[in-house]
Amino acid sequence: MRLRDVLDRLLYGPNAQLYSYERSVFASVREELGETIGGKFDAQLQHLPYRQRQDEGRILAFFPIKGSRLPARILFNNADELCFATVELRKREALATRLTARLYAVNRRFFSVEFDVPPSLKGFEDRTEIEITSVTISADLERASNLRGNGT
Repeated sequence: MRLRDVLDRLLYGPNAQLYSYERSVFASVREELGETIGGKFDAQLQHLPYRQRQDEGRILAFFPIKGSRLPARILFNNADELCFATVELRKREALATRLTARLYAVNRRFFSVEFDVPPSLKGFEDRTEIEITSVTISADLERASNLRGNGT
C-alpha cells in the first residue's frame, strides 16, 4: 500500500481510497486530454483529497480540504457545470460486463465521476482488471480552454 493510500485511510476513512478501475478511468482521461489540460486535471486530483461515495458507489465526489482553494493555474477555463469526459469500460474476464463513467467539472474544477450503475452491482471491485473501450472528451471543455490561449 502506498504512503498516500495509508494517509488517505487515516485522514478520511476507507472511502477515500480510489479503486484500481477508477484510477484507470482517470489515467485514460488524463491521456486523452493532452499535456496542458491533462496536467491541470492531474493537479486537481492531487489537490482534492476528500472523496465521498454516494448512491452505493455510483457517484464519487471530490472536495478540497475545508478552507482551502485550488490554485487558479490548475483550474479549467470554463466556469459552468460540464460533463467533460465519458469513458466506456469493461471487465477483462467478462467482456459483456460494461460500465460507463461520466466525469463532471463544476466551478472550473473536477467535481465527480458518476457511473451508470453502482460498479459493485456489475462485479467491479478494487482489483478488477478492466479494459477501457472508449474515451470521449467534450468539445466544450476543449473550446473553453482554447479560448484562453490553449489552456494556459
